Amino acid sequence: MIRPRVLVALFALVASAIFFAPDATNEDIVEAQKSSPSDVVVTKLNSDAPALTDTSLKLTPRAQTTEPIRDLFEYRLVSTTKVVGTTVVQPKTPPPAPIFSAMGKILVDGKWLVYLSDGTKTLSIRDGERLDERFVVRRIAPPTLLLSDQLADTTISIDIGL
Repeated sequence: MIRPRVLVALFALVASAIFFAPDATNEDIVEAQKSSPSDVVVTKLNSDAPALTDTSLKLTPRAQTTEPIRDLFEYRLVSTTKVVGTTVVQPKTPPPAPIFSAMGKILVDGKWLVYLSDGTKTLSIRDGERLDERFVVRRIAPPTLLLSDQLADTTISIDIGL
């Protein structure tokens, strides 16, 4: 529990700080500003030494400044979507690629023929063929088959076994 003497001393300290505090006006507050070229002081130490320039900040009263005071903690909303007129343009994403699974493969005349299924149909493909105008068979080399997705600009690797 706080003793009454401590409370009285604390009250007296706060009251004296308020009563004896200097009155600050807008003219008393100064801000640092970059000095203009005309304010630069050039001093020569001796004839052999190069001239020194003072590029320190100059203090000017706030009432004489012309720059507006800005909020340092201003909230800014940053958006990645582009707004054109009243419509919002979102980046285009291709439809999801079908999931192919290998049903089997056979070596015919030194080239691989692979059977793929997407769950609804079975396709037989060779190296360099196109599937559904979207996929191109890039390479068939067991144990992998590489398909290039033209819409998503990606490569899909399918395990076809040894």
